[in-house]
Amino acid sequence: MHDIEYAQQFIVPKEECVALSMHQFKPYMISSWTDGYLRFFDLGSSKLLGRCQIHSGIEDKDPKGASAVVDFVVSIKLLPSVNHLFAATQNG
Repeated sequence: MHDIEYAQQFIVPKEECVALSMHQFKPYMISSWTDGYLRFFDLGSSKLLGRCQIHSGIEDKDPKGASAVVDFVVSIKLLPSVNHLFAATQNG
């Protein structure tokens, strides 16, 4: 802490974070992951507040019948009101 920098780590097993946005005035962060979910974090308490899937995505089935989301949010912007956000997916 000699450089007065604070770091936190948020881990979602088997997923990759593709976008994140911080709130302008409050300690909130929203992130998008390759599983198609947006996750909301409170940086003050280091807790996951919740998750949602705002885009149903396109599913791709492999030969074993398992499906995977192939479209996910790649850009997020939280509005200062905290009640709204803008999001864009990789497929538009």
